[in-house]
Amino acid sequence: LNPSEQEEIVTKSWLVVKILQIIHEFNPTERCLMLANDTTYIAANGDYSALDYTTKIFENLINLAASFNHMQLDNRQLALLSALLIYNPENVKECKEKINKVHMELWKCLQSISEMHDDDSIDLLHWPNLLVRIPSLLLTVSDMQGKN
Repeated sequence: LNPSEQEEIVTKSWLVVKILQIIHEFNPTERCLMLANDTTYIAANGDYSALDYTTKIFENLINLAASFNHMQLDNRQLALLSALLIYNPENVKECKEKINKVHMELWKCLQSISEMHDDDSIDLLHWPNLLVRIPSLLLTVSDMQGKN
């Protein structure tokens, strides 16, 4: 990819990768997000409808993080998921065929390692469970981008 195509991919994918990083730093015991500068966001108590926009975003992130936390993604899965979200054909105007080929290979790799456990046993539910969470992640990111 040429520099402008690389810049286009980074510009369109940085937020989803950052959100993936934030939800990966979720503390399920305290039900909080670990943010930059040793800051934490603890889930709000009370009427969700009365919350301001920023608080609703953080509450959505906590719910998303809790959902992903059940998946127990390892670093390989997280890296492949990040790459998959970066090399999304929807993020480029040019080179769609090249990006689509990479995207499909990343899907195959992610599926392969998602179905295998460390003890080489197969978990056929892990992959579908991951697949249903990805649209929620993308929807959350889309909502955040829509307000900017």
